[in-house]
Amino acid sequence: MEIKNNTIKKQIILYIIILLSNIIYSQNPSEDPNFENLLNEEFSGTVLNPIWNVYNGEIWVPRFVDKPSTLNVSGGMLNITANYIPTNPYKFETAAIRASSTPYSIGTYFECRSKIPLGLNAYPAFWVWEGTNCEASGDYREIDIMEYWNFFKVSSSNLHFCHCTGYDSVCRTSTPRADYSVPNPNTFHTFAAYWNSKNITHVLDDYTVSEKYNIIGALKDRTKPMYIENSLQVFDMVDTTDDDITNPINISVYSEFPMTYQTDYIRAYRLKQDCNTNVTIIPNFFTYYYALKKTIRLSGTTIVPASLSISLRAVDEIELQDGFEVPNGTTLYLNTNECY
Repeated sequence: MEIKNNTIKKQIILYIIILLSNIIYSQNPSEDPNFENLLNEEFSGTVLNPIWNVYNGEIWVPRFVDKPSTLNVSGGMLNITANYIPTNPYKFETAAIRASSTPYSIGTYFECRSKIPLGLNAYPAFWVWEGTNCEASGDYREIDIMEYWNFFKVSSSNLHFCHCTGYDSVCRTSTPRADYSVPNPNTFHTFAAYWNSKNITHVLDDYTVSEKYNIIGALKDRTKPMYIENSLQVFDMVDTTDDDITNPINISVYSEFPMTYQTDYIRAYRLKQDCNTNVTIIPNFFTYYYALKKTIRLSGTTIVPASLSISLRAVDEIELQDGFEVPNGTTLYLNTNECY
């Protein structure tokens, strides 16, 4: 493959790969040397890593409880189980965890591999938020990476970045919700999102399913760090019209309990920064320092080896000049990103 006079500037992405339908392949950070790993939670052993805080009677969702019947680690999995207890004030008991030790800054790629539980009223979610609700601060910031609505068979990439006087009245309507389908949801999938100040990209199994630019002007501050959350809720009622007003039905009799939401791993990555460097030649792709550069301009003097998967990233532009060639069998991924 020969490429001539192609330049990638801000907000323009070139993928030298095969595009499938209307979805776009997204480079996986675990295979991209431009990223450093910040968190790699494999849920090994039988005890939950102490970096996680387990909800126990949280005020806003009293059904979250910390006990072996709702949460355990076994078989290399985090198992969050929902139980139906009709004699309780809240008929369902389930659990949620938060990575409480360190919030993650803007510029982070969040990923989990998990399996949606069976049950019409199951509502698993992998998400990040600031940890402060509207009532406490007047602000709300949340990225819902996966919110699977079993009754409607879709997952939501939901965003809340707003200055609010009431959560329901402002925050839910301040940013559009983008639903996407998950094929065979009761098998394992990877759910991910890359968060930066220009856009938020949602990824399912290494393919982009939603990308939002220029998030609404009502937001007050999108740059505050976020905490990782992983949870399973259960709805007592489901509105069959999805408008929160009409035709609710009680579906506890339609689901089998207990139901378990399994998570294989949770990871967080961040781009390595080398944002003052201009690259004009890469003499050796095996020793090249992969990180976000200021500019990359490559001519035919740069020899790309065959049968590699190469990812190059820059802040301002990537220019592939006359004579630059990519051999058959090599995948070249190019992207522009912001420096943080």
